[in-house]
Amino acid sequence: MRSIPHPVAVITASDFSSSSSSNDTTADPSNTNSNPSPEQRLRGMTISSFNTVTLSPKPFVSFNIRTPSSTYDALISNGNNGTFLVHFLASTSAGARIADAFARGEREGAGVFAKLATGPAAKSEDFKIFVPKSGNDHPILAGDGVLRAVRCRLVEEKAIQVEDHFVVIAEVVGVVGQPGKREGLGLCYVDRAYRKVGEGIEIDEIPKVDRERIPGQSSEQDVEMQRTMGLNVRRGDEGR
Repeated sequence: MRSIPHPVAVITASDFSSSSSSNDTTADPSNTNSNPSPEQRLRGMTISSFNTVTLSPKPFVSFNIRTPSSTYDALISNGNNGTFLVHFLASTSAGARIADAFARGEREGAGVFAKLATGPAAKSEDFKIFVPKSGNDHPILAGDGVLRAVRCRLVEEKAIQVEDHFVVIAEVVGVVGQPGKREGLGLCYVDRAYRKVGEGIEIDEIPKVDRERIPGQSSEQDVEMQRTMGLNVRRGDEGR
Protein backbone atom coordinates (compact mmCIF):
# COMPACT_ATOMS: atom_id res chain seq x y z
CA MET A 1 0.00 0.00 0.00
CA ARG A 2 2.96 2.35 0.32
CA SER A 3 2.84 2.94 -3.45
CA ILE A 4 -0.83 4.05 -3.37
CA PRO A 5 -1.40 7.81 -2.81
CA HIS A 6 -3.63 8.80 0.10
CA PRO A 7 -5.26 12.22 0.64
CA VAL A 8 -4.01 14.10 3.69
CA ALA A 9 -6.28 16.15 5.94
CA VAL A 10 -6.25 17.48 9.50
CA ILE A 11 -9.17 17.04 11.89
CA THR A 12 -9.68 19.53 14.70
CA ALA A 13 -12.21 19.45 17.52
CA SER A 14 -12.77 20.65 21.06
CA ASP A 15 -13.45 18.18 23.83
CA PHE A 16 -16.35 19.44 25.94
CA SER A 17 -16.47 16.49 28.30
CA SER A 18 -15.80 17.28 31.96
CA SER A 19 -12.62 15.16 31.96
CA SER A 20 -11.19 16.53 28.72
CA SER A 21 -7.94 17.63 30.34
CA SER A 22 -7.27 14.38 32.20
CA ASN A 23 -5.14 12.93 29.40
CA ASP A 24 -3.56 16.22 28.36
CA THR A 25 0.16 15.96 29.15
CA THR A 26 0.56 19.72 28.72
CA ALA A 27 -1.86 20.57 31.50
CA ASP A 28 -0.53 21.84 34.80
CA PRO A 29 -0.63 18.86 37.22
CA SER A 30 -1.37 21.26 40.07
CA ASN A 31 -4.47 22.48 38.26
CA THR A 32 -7.45 20.56 39.65
CA ASN A 33 -10.01 22.73 37.86
CA SER A 34 -12.71 20.46 36.41
CA ASN A 35 -13.57 23.13 33.84
CA PRO A 36 -10.60 23.18 31.40
CA SER A 37 -9.76 26.31 29.44
CA PRO A 38 -10.55 26.46 25.70
CA GLU A 39 -6.84 25.87 24.97
CA GLN A 40 -6.83 22.68 27.07
CA ARG A 41 -9.84 21.33 25.19
CA LEU A 42 -8.20 21.46 21.74
CA ARG A 43 -7.65 18.23 19.84
CA GLY A 44 -6.24 17.60 16.40
CA MET A 45 -4.80 14.83 14.27
CA THR A 46 -3.62 14.13 10.72
CA ILE A 47 -5.49 11.48 8.72
CA SER A 48 -4.63 9.83 5.42
CA SER A 49 -7.81 7.78 5.01
CA PHE A 50 -10.30 10.54 4.16
CA ASN A 51 -12.79 9.62 1.46
CA THR A 52 -16.17 10.58 0.03
CA VAL A 53 -18.97 8.12 0.74
CA THR A 54 -21.76 9.89 -1.16
CA LEU A 55 -22.68 13.39 -2.33
CA SER A 56 -26.43 12.94 -2.82
CA PRO A 57 -28.92 13.44 -1.34
CA LYS A 58 -26.62 14.49 1.51
CA PRO A 59 -22.81 14.55 1.49
CA PHE A 60 -21.17 11.95 3.72
CA VAL A 61 -17.46 11.24 4.23
CA SER A 62 -15.42 8.59 6.02
CA PHE A 63 -12.00 8.12 7.60
CA ASN A 64 -10.29 5.83 10.11
CA ILE A 65 -9.12 6.58 13.64
CA ARG A 66 -6.94 4.32 15.74
CA THR A 67 -8.07 3.97 19.34
CA PRO A 68 -7.60 4.88 22.08
CA SER A 69 -7.83 8.41 20.69
CA SER A 70 -8.30 11.73 22.45
CA THR A 71 -9.55 13.17 19.16
CA TYR A 72 -12.22 10.48 18.80
CA ASP A 73 -13.22 11.13 22.41
CA ALA A 74 -13.68 14.78 21.47
CA LEU A 75 -15.85 13.83 18.50
CA ILE A 76 -18.24 11.87 20.69
CA SER A 77 -18.25 14.29 23.65
CA ASN A 78 -21.74 15.53 24.41
CA GLY A 79 -20.99 19.24 24.32
CA ASN A 80 -20.14 19.58 20.62
CA ASN A 81 -23.08 17.61 19.17
CA GLY A 82 -20.63 15.36 17.38
CA THR A 83 -19.29 18.13 15.16
CA PHE A 84 -15.69 18.71 14.10
CA LEU A 85 -13.68 20.35 11.32
CA VAL A 86 -11.75 18.78 8.45
CA HIS A 87 -8.97 20.88 6.90
CA PHE A 88 -7.69 20.10 3.41
CA LEU A 89 -4.02 20.98 3.05
CA ALA A 90 -2.11 22.57 0.19
CA SER A 91 0.38 20.38 -1.69
CA THR A 92 3.25 22.64 -0.62
CA SER A 93 5.94 22.63 2.05
CA ALA A 94 3.58 24.73 4.20
CA GLY A 95 0.84 22.10 3.98
CA ALA A 96 3.33 19.30 4.64
CA ARG A 97 4.60 21.05 7.80
CA ILE A 98 1.06 21.28 9.15
CA ALA A 99 0.40 17.61 8.39
CA ASP A 100 3.64 16.56 10.04
CA ALA A 101 2.90 18.60 13.16
CA PHE A 102 -0.57 17.13 13.65
CA ALA A 103 0.69 13.62 12.94
CA ARG A 104 1.87 13.82 16.58
CA GLY A 105 -1.41 15.30 17.81
CA GLU A 106 -2.66 12.11 19.41
CA ARG A 107 0.44 11.89 21.62
CA GLU A 108 0.64 15.57 22.51
CA GLY A 109 -3.05 16.47 22.86
CA ALA A 110 -3.56 20.20 23.18
CA GLY A 111 0.21 20.59 23.33
CA VAL A 112 0.51 20.41 19.55
CA PHE A 113 -1.51 23.63 19.28
CA ALA A 114 0.62 25.34 21.92
CA LYS A 115 3.84 24.40 20.15
CA LEU A 116 2.56 25.58 16.79
CA ALA A 117 1.24 28.84 18.22
CA THR A 118 4.52 29.74 19.92
CA GLY A 119 7.11 28.02 17.71
CA PRO A 120 8.88 29.24 14.55
CA ALA A 121 5.86 28.39 12.41
CA ALA A 122 3.81 31.01 14.23
CA LYS A 123 5.93 33.72 12.59
CA SER A 124 5.34 32.38 9.09
CA GLU A 125 2.34 32.52 6.80
CA ASP A 126 2.01 28.71 6.83
CA PHE A 127 -1.07 28.84 8.98
CA LYS A 128 -2.88 30.64 11.77
CA ILE A 129 -4.87 29.06 14.59
CA PHE A 130 -8.19 30.57 15.58
CA VAL A 131 -9.05 29.24 19.02
CA PRO A 132 -12.69 29.37 20.13
CA LYS A 133 -13.10 31.53 23.20
CA SER A 134 -16.67 30.62 23.98
CA GLY A 135 -19.48 28.40 22.78
CA ASN A 136 -19.27 24.90 21.40
CA ASP A 137 -16.88 25.43 18.52
CA HIS A 138 -13.56 24.10 17.29
CA PRO A 139 -10.09 25.42 16.40
CA ILE A 140 -9.78 26.62 12.81
CA LEU A 141 -6.54 26.41 10.84
CA ALA A 142 -5.96 29.00 8.14
CA GLY A 143 -3.11 30.34 6.01
CA ASP A 144 -0.98 29.33 3.06
CA GLY A 145 -0.85 25.67 4.06
CA VAL A 146 -4.64 25.25 4.16
CA LEU A 147 -6.90 25.03 1.11
CA ARG A 148 -10.35 24.66 2.64
CA ALA A 149 -12.14 23.52 5.77
CA VAL A 150 -15.52 21.85 6.17
CA ARG A 151 -17.69 21.27 9.21
CA CYS A 152 -18.85 17.69 9.74
CA ARG A 153 -21.16 15.91 12.14
CA LEU A 154 -20.34 12.42 13.37
CA VAL A 155 -22.94 9.74 12.68
CA GLU A 156 -21.97 7.69 15.70
CA GLU A 157 -24.45 4.86 15.13
CA LYS A 158 -22.81 4.16 11.75
CA ALA A 159 -19.25 4.01 13.10
CA ILE A 160 -17.70 0.57 12.70
CA GLN A 161 -15.02 -0.83 15.01
CA VAL A 162 -12.43 -2.99 13.26
CA GLU A 163 -9.81 -4.30 15.68
CA ASP A 164 -8.16 -1.18 17.17
CA HIS A 165 -9.65 1.26 14.62
CA PHE A 166 -12.98 2.99 14.15
CA VAL A 167 -14.27 3.62 10.64
CA VAL A 168 -15.95 6.99 11.10
CA ILE A 169 -18.91 8.14 9.01
CA ALA A 170 -19.81 11.84 9.10
CA GLU A 171 -22.18 14.21 7.34
CA VAL A 172 -20.74 17.38 5.84
CA VAL A 173 -22.93 20.20 7.15
CA GLY A 174 -21.11 23.28 5.87
CA VAL A 175 -18.00 25.02 4.60
CA VAL A 176 -15.95 27.07 7.07
CA GLY A 177 -15.43 30.20 5.01
CA GLN A 178 -12.24 30.16 2.96
CA PRO A 179 -9.46 29.82 5.54
CA GLY A 180 -6.79 29.14 2.93
CA LYS A 181 -5.09 31.58 0.61
CA ARG A 182 -4.16 29.08 -2.08
CA GLU A 183 -5.87 27.28 -4.91
CA GLY A 184 -4.88 23.90 -6.29
CA LEU A 185 -4.95 20.21 -5.54
CA GLY A 186 -4.65 18.78 -2.07
CA LEU A 187 -1.69 17.19 -0.32
CA CYS A 188 -1.06 13.44 -0.70
CA TYR A 189 1.05 10.91 1.18
CA VAL A 190 2.73 8.05 -0.68
CA ASP A 191 5.94 6.04 -0.32
CA ARG A 192 6.67 7.54 3.11
CA ALA A 193 6.63 11.15 1.91
CA TYR A 194 4.21 14.03 1.42
CA ARG A 195 3.70 14.69 -2.28
CA LYS A 196 1.64 16.66 -4.77
CA VAL A 197 -0.43 15.24 -7.61
CA GLY A 198 1.27 15.27 -11.01
CA GLU A 199 -0.04 16.10 -14.44
CA GLY A 200 -3.37 14.79 -15.70
CA ILE A 201 -3.33 11.75 -18.00
CA GLU A 202 -5.06 12.11 -21.35
CA ILE A 203 -7.15 9.16 -22.54
CA ASP A 204 -7.57 9.18 -26.32
CA GLU A 205 -9.69 6.08 -26.67
CA ILE A 206 -11.81 4.10 -24.28
CA PRO A 207 -11.48 0.34 -24.88
CA LYS A 208 -14.63 -1.66 -25.44
CA VAL A 209 -15.43 -4.55 -23.16
CA ASP A 210 -16.52 -7.77 -24.86
CA ARG A 211 -18.64 -9.71 -22.43
CA GLU A 212 -22.15 -11.02 -22.12
CA ARG A 213 -24.68 -9.07 -20.13
CA ILE A 214 -25.90 -10.81 -17.02
CA PRO A 215 -29.44 -12.18 -17.64
CA GLY A 216 -32.07 -9.87 -16.18
CA GLN A 217 -29.64 -6.97 -15.78
CA SER A 218 -30.75 -3.64 -17.21
CA SER A 219 -28.52 -1.43 -19.32
CA GLU A 220 -28.32 1.05 -16.41
CA GLN A 221 -27.12 -1.70 -14.10
CA ASP A 222 -24.67 -2.74 -16.79
CA VAL A 223 -23.12 0.74 -16.86
CA GLU A 224 -23.01 0.89 -13.07
CA MET A 225 -21.18 -2.43 -12.88
CA GLN A 226 -18.57 -1.20 -15.35
CA ARG A 227 -18.01 1.88 -13.21
CA THR A 228 -17.74 -0.23 -10.08
CA MET A 229 -15.14 -2.39 -11.76
CA GLY A 230 -13.08 0.69 -12.59
CA LEU A 231 -14.01 1.11 -16.26
CA ASN A 232 -14.77 4.56 -17.69
CA VAL A 233 -18.02 4.89 -19.60
CA ARG A 234 -18.78 7.96 -21.64
CA ARG A 235 -22.01 9.70 -20.66
CA GLY A 236 -23.25 9.49 -24.23
CA ASP A 237 -22.71 5.72 -24.27
CA GLU A 238 -24.91 4.98 -21.27
CA GLY A 239 -27.71 2.58 -22.06
CA ARG A 240 -26.33 1.56 -25.44
